[in-house]
Amino acid sequence: MGSYMVGTSPLEVTLTPDGEHALTANNGSGTVSKVHFEESATVQHVNVGSGPVGAWITPDGTQAWVTNEVSKTISVIAIESFAVDTTLALGYTPGQAIHSPTRTEVYVADEDNGSVHVFDLQTRTWVADIVTGSRAHGISFKPDGSRAYVTNEMDRSVSVIDCESKTVIATIRVGVSPNGIIYRPAL
Repeated sequence: MGSYMVGTSPLEVTLTPDGEHALTANNGSGTVSKVHFEESATVQHVNVGSGPVGAWITPDGTQAWVTNEVSKTISVIAIESFAVDTTLALGYTPGQAIHSPTRTEVYVADEDNGSVHVFDLQTRTWVADIVTGSRAHGISFKPDGSRAYVTNEMDRSVSVIDCESKTVIATIRVGVSPNGIIYRPAL
């Protein structure tokens, strides 16, 4: 492997499903970098909105939804051409933008209003709003897509969402400032 020069202040690193590329959201430079592991570790860069925090890759590996906290937008990148295909103006500070493993939906955390906004992956249009808790940020799905789990940093909680009805069915109290979350099936 080795070290790779990406943009300024890289935050989240995500891998494409085939493991051939890594994407970094470079918060300080307003870019996303794509590292090609199989091509002598070449690196490409693309400009996105201001303050990107993550480049969340679709399950099929064709798109990345980049959450830009400062510009309050999402930049949708086509992975193959590595160009911004669409920019969605949100009007709120996005946390993570995580794709359902079984539906054509993207759940976007709204840090300003304590909610999650659901978008259709194909049309890139809003589908639903789900009130969660103060400063919603991290999102993870059960592998079967039936539930989503959302961290609420200021409420010290995790909201459990039923993905069919798009409602919160439980709130789990946790420690101070929960941020990221990963669903792990019981052993």
